[in-house]
Amino acid sequence: MAGAAGTAGAGRAKCARRNARKARSARKGRSACACACGAWWAREARMRRAHHRAGRRRDTARDDLFRERSHNLAHPDAMIRRPCPRRPPTDAPMTEIELKLQVPADAQRAVDAAVGTGRARRTRLRAVYYDTADRRLAAAGIALRVRQEGRVRVQTVKAAGNGLLERLEHNVALSGASRDAGPAPAVDPARHAGTEAGARLAAALAPRDGETDVPLQAVYRTDILRHHRTLRTTGGVVELAYDTGAILAGDRRMAVSELEIELVRGRPEAVVDVARRWAARHGLWIDLRTKAERGERLARGQDQAPAVKAAPIALAAHATVDDAARSVLSSCLMQVLANAGEIAGARHGADHVHQMRVGLRRLRTALRLFDGWATGIDPAWTQEIAVVFRQLGGQRDRDALEATLLPRLREAGAPFTEPFSAEDPDAADAPVQVARSAAFTDLALRLQRFVSGGESGGESGGESGGGADGGSADASADGSADGSTDESAGGSADGSASAAQEALRAGLAVRLQRWHRQVRRDARRFEALPDDARHRLRRRVKRLRYAVEFVAALYGRRKVARYLARLAPVQEQLGAYNDLCVAIALFSRAVTDDPRAWFAVGWLDAKRTDLVPTITRTLAGLRRARPFWDGRAPRADDAAASGDRDHPAIARARQRAQ
Repeated sequence: MAGAAGTAGAGRAKCARRNARKARSARKGRSACACACGAWWAREARMRRAHHRAGRRRDTARDDLFRERSHNLAHPDAMIRRPCPRRPPTDAPMTEIELKLQVPADAQRAVDAAVGTGRARRTRLRAVYYDTADRRLAAAGIALRVRQEGRVRVQTVKAAGNGLLERLEHNVALSGASRDAGPAPAVDPARHAGTEAGARLAAALAPRDGETDVPLQAVYRTDILRHHRTLRTTGGVVELAYDTGAILAGDRRMAVSELEIELVRGRPEAVVDVARRWAARHGLWIDLRTKAERGERLARGQDQAPAVKAAPIALAAHATVDDAARSVLSSCLMQVLANAGEIAGARHGADHVHQMRVGLRRLRTALRLFDGWATGIDPAWTQEIAVVFRQLGGQRDRDALEATLLPRLREAGAPFTEPFSAEDPDAADAPVQVARSAAFTDLALRLQRFVSGGESGGESGGESGGGADGGSADASADGSADGSTDESAGGSADGSASAAQEALRAGLAVRLQRWHRQVRRDARRFEALPDDARHRLRRRVKRLRYAVEFVAALYGRRKVARYLARLAPVQEQLGAYNDLCVAIALFSRAVTDDPRAWFAVGWLDAKRTDLVPTITRTLAGLRRARPFWDGRAPRADDAAASGDRDHPAIARARQRAQ
């Protein structure tokens, strides 16, 4: 028994010792695990602190990490965080693609709040713009400035680019120039040598007539608070920049409240798509005027700029149908938007309304000229343009009569010369409302999207905030990854381009021939036409003239000039005849309220009758005009007069375009 008890006791002791060893091992394991975890967290903490210190060093070298108070700008934020450049200053030549939208007073708070989401920043931008005493840079469309961006000063030159969205730009960071380094370095145009913008700057500043030096002087300055952030959208990455502040020239001041949408990476259509969404959401409108243009006007003390007329269109010799359509529409849209911006700013005159309507009519002509064979054109655009055109018609009729017929009536002793007295007293504000309307802004942006190379139908995708990086590089134009081509491919491309250009000329000849024959048919019987048919002839003459001006670069200059010399007087005389008809209608309605208007009705009707023989003689000269496209145009028969989109030449051009 004693032996058994001893054995049992020994076994229990052995188990106790084994359990004790296990317990000690478990405690050691837990301690080892805790030490390992603690070491991992310690390493992570050290890495984070090192990364934070490195980040602070990078930020200190690039930006101003100290907050500065805004003493000169009234803004809700008393402090401005991290003033840093919109983009890092660089000596490389650049081309910016951006669009400006004016922000009305009732939308400023909402726009500022919408831009302020995500990683938005506020940057103080103070710039001085330079020019010669005779404003050579302004005349050449060039802006030269030195701007303080946080602790950095940057010298920039900008010049006009291709189209509405593009501008040439070159930035040079001024070494050693900062807010605390004393006065800014002197402006030096030579800093931009070797760039396209710099070449234009040098040409504008070249000495003339024995000059040895062309000094530059400060003309005006800007003081802007920019609230900006990047935005990722389908098609690219853009930067939203809401600018508030002022342009200053002496004791004159012009307020600034505009939203700039600039392409950071991607396709130009991305800028237009974002602009459409923001314009529709906040009631914004397009304004092509740059700060430099407005500053120059402020420095000169001008209340309004001259109206913008149609510019010549230089179609390339190898242009295809789609190339020609986009070039023509871009020129027409430029004329419309340049004048619409002045009207929307309520700093316009009668000529701005007139030239905007001229641009709209040219747009309609261009759409009809390329209808059915240029890809991407939306048929609904023509009707939408017609609506805007009619909305501006009332004010244009008033301006035309005030400038021409009403003064002559007063000289003739007419007892009543106020046919507009019963009209809407707010009619003068109608052009401003049209230029600011959401319908017109969206139409213009859709047209701009087509001009930029995008599809006409809608916008692409949505958007998200933040500074999105990454993006795909587009393939080269010839479809190869490295852009290399062989001789056979080059020859094939040349032949294809030549065939496409010939198809363009043939298709244009078909359209021009058809419109020319319509004008000749009505010209033969002008005296027998009623007033509505004469008005239709006037529209057809305008359409033919605009179309000829569109394609003049593809044909001989002298032949085109001779044809236009026959066409222009007809348009002018038919316009005078139409003004007489409009005035007769206005005074005829006024007769019921004031019988004295009968004098004006009789006087105007006599002038209209006297004008008919003159127009008939001028139309006879137009009938003898030889079309400059003669010998290249397939003759369109009368059966195709109702429409020529299925004409063989048009069909071939459409196939080439596709």
